[in-house]
Amino acid sequence: EHLRICPQEYTCCTTEMEDKLSQQSKLEFENLVEGTSHFVRTTFVSRHKKFDVILSLLLSHHSSSSVSIKGFALKSLNVI
Repeated sequence: EHLRICPQEYTCCTTEMEDKLSQQSKLEFENLVEGTSHFVRTTFVSRHKKFDVILSLLLSHHSSSSVSIKGFALKSLNVI
């Protein structure tokens, strides 16, 4: 029997066992990556939406406002 992961010599592993373990490992890894990246994705989406709002405000009020664009943007993003 040709095994891809388990040693080729004396082993109790079969091709079916290897396939099942490989699928389980892949699923566990994908779940781990999904869970870990969730915070990064939600933070990015939230900041992206906030940036769009700020940019729209700046574009609509840029000529009538004496507020510095950089200061307004940083204040709106709660950076300062």
